Parts: sequence; C-alpha cells; structure tokens
Amino acid sequence: MCIRDRLYIYEAKRFILGHFTLWGTGQNTQISWYDNIFSIANIPFIILFYSLCKFQKKFIFLYVLFISYLLWISLAQNPDNLRHMIPLVFIATIFISQSIKNRYLFVTFIFLFNVYITFTYKETLSPIDQIIKEIDEKNRVIISNRSIEILRKKLDNRIIDHYYINSANYMKQNKKTYLISTKKSTDTKITLFKGRFIGEQTFYLSKN
Repeated sequence: MCIRDRLYIYEAKRFILGHFTLWGTGQNTQISWYDNIFSIANIPFIILFYSLCKFQKKFIFLYVLFISYLLWISLAQNPDNLRHMIPLVFIATIFISQSIKNRYLFVTFIFLFNVYITFTYKETLSPIDQIIKEIDEKNRVIISNRSIEILRKKLDNRIIDHYYINSANYMKQNKKTYLISTKKSTDTKITLFKGRFIGEQTFYLSKN
C-alpha cells in the first residue's frame, strides 16, 4: 500500500472518529432531537402513530428506512442541523397520506393547522439580523453559539464562539458581554427574536 492510500485511510478514520466523538453529534449543542421533534408545529405528525399501526407490506422498505434513519440521527447527528430531519418528514408524510386519504376531517384539520402555523411567523429578518440591529454597545464582548462568521463580518465587537466553553466562561466572569443563544436561560432580562419560518430557531439575547 502506497503512502497516498495510507493517508486516505487515515483521513477516513479521522473523519469518522471526529463525527462520532467531536463535531458530528453536537456534544456541545444546547438543544436536543427531543426539542426539534416535539414542537407545536409538528402536532399533525401525531397521526403518524395511527399510520404505523396500519401495517402495509408494500411499505416494509420504508418502515425499515424510517426506523433506521430515526436511530441514526438520534445517535449520530447534530440536533443543531434540522436538515437531517427532511428524509423523516418525507417518509412520514407518505405514511400519513396513505392512512387518511379518505378521511377528509383529518385532511382539513392538517391543512388549516399548517395555514395557521405559517401565518404566525411574521418576521422578515433572520433572528441574527434582528439581534445585530439591537447591538448598540461596541465595547461589549459577544458570546454566541450560532452565526459566528456573520457577527464578525457585520459587527466591530469582539466575538467569542460559545463552543469554546472555557473561553466563553472566562469572558462572562471578567468582561461585559452580550450572550446570544438558541437555548432560553433563566435570565429575566432576556430578549427573544423569533424565526421567519418553521424550523428557524428562536434566538435569545441577554446582557451580562
């Protein structure tokens, strides 16, 4: 085996190890797959339990795929990245559509509910852009768990990535800071900034 092949194998091992032990599973994330799945916007998917009870042999491959992928993202994917849920949504929609295609009450409920949820989102700017407009103290250090490069590009403040917990904690204890997070804290002075659409998380801003 030549050196080049060994390097490819080494890089593959490094990538797999990093994915499962470092960045891929989101071990420093402040949210969980439970938070992503069990939300008000996903209420229509309760019908999925009914759909799965109506076992159909023609969907065996999809059943296996759905369960396998659900376990995969639960154990080995970062919950910060909602895009990982897209295959589950597509497959779940197939199951639900097949089980309620002749039940017009359910179909009407799902349609009206989705319309209602869609119109509850009224923001035109992303949460981070809303926050940037509120930052008025240039001497405060900004600590954030999201949108680090956007903040560095648009603001003159010093920006600290909350992923580096020790550095973030040091700044909290020794400097005046803005804390931007996607996880609501117990701080009573916290300000929330909602997303523009389903799946865009709410951001929270507090001063220290």
